[in-house]
Amino acid sequence: MNEYLSKFIDFLEVENNDSPLTVSTYTREIREYLGFVCDLKDRPDVDALTPADLDEAGLRSYTGYLRRMKKLSRASIQLALSALRTFFYFLVREGAMESSPAHSLNMPRQDKKLPRFLYQEEARRLVEAPDTSTLAGLRDRAILELIYGSGLREAEAAALNVGDIDFRYGYVTVLGKGSRLRKEPVGGEANKALKAYLKARSEQGIPSDAEAPLFLNQRGGRLTARSYQNIVAKYARQAGLMKDISPHGLRHSFATHLLDNGADIRAVQELLGHASVTTTQIYTHVSSARLRAVYDRTHPRATRRGVYAEDADGEDERSK
Repeated sequence: MNEYLSKFIDFLEVENNDSPLTVSTYTREIREYLGFVCDLKDRPDVDALTPADLDEAGLRSYTGYLRRMKKLSRASIQLALSALRTFFYFLVREGAMESSPAHSLNMPRQDKKLPRFLYQEEARRLVEAPDTSTLAGLRDRAILELIYGSGLREAEAAALNVGDIDFRYGYVTVLGKGSRLRKEPVGGEANKALKAYLKARSEQGIPSDAEAPLFLNQRGGRLTARSYQNIVAKYARQAGLMKDISPHGLRHSFATHLLDNGADIRAVQELLGHASVTTTQIYTHVSSARLRAVYDRTHPRATRRGVYAEDADGEDERSK
């Protein structure tokens, strides 16, 4: 079975053009499933397995194991099953299986969770927190302004080069999920912050040609995705925000604030780079939750006033 797995990894990398993270995640999920089947079928190792061992009964036992023994969330089980469905599709395509054992298996319904976001005043405090008297502070201000102002994913920001910023027309070219290119508007504050950072960088003799990474660490290398998480967390603390926030939380804030101020959901879908508007619709729930919270806290005849009012972060008045 290891031979099939090696070919499957090539399929993900070459034909599907999946990201390294997706390849790594799918490989991990499939290896865990194959190890489970080894025990179930009393095989000595994965190489002793054949495609015939991967049957529907074993798959149902595996999903039960994930749910009851490992106590995984619905989202984690859904991820595991997505990896396995893709693997089975590959085996059927290769002629190793006649049909997928997952064809009649229902995917678990994913838990509906409202994304964590900042209110507009909180977002302002966060992006203005860095000390812009230093190069690192100028860089961090530019990062925060760009992620919040353009709704970028942390991986998209990490992959940017200097030449991806079009200062003349106010756009940034982003390589998003599925290797899809899109252009995002760069707001005036982000534009100013980026120019200030690049000017200070050039004055220190740091290359700023078109192919140079846009955001650099202290050693002159490209910042990692984890660095962006640390930067956002650092300034959230400095801004006195009493909530955990991540780069993705800034992206959520970007979308929520656009909708709050009248943006069309289809436009927000394009700006976020979502393939389907269904993914974007969760932000309409965020806005609705905020309106409901305001109503419940302020209207004298609100039915839930005095009982509890759930805010958009999932807290209620009883816990405050």
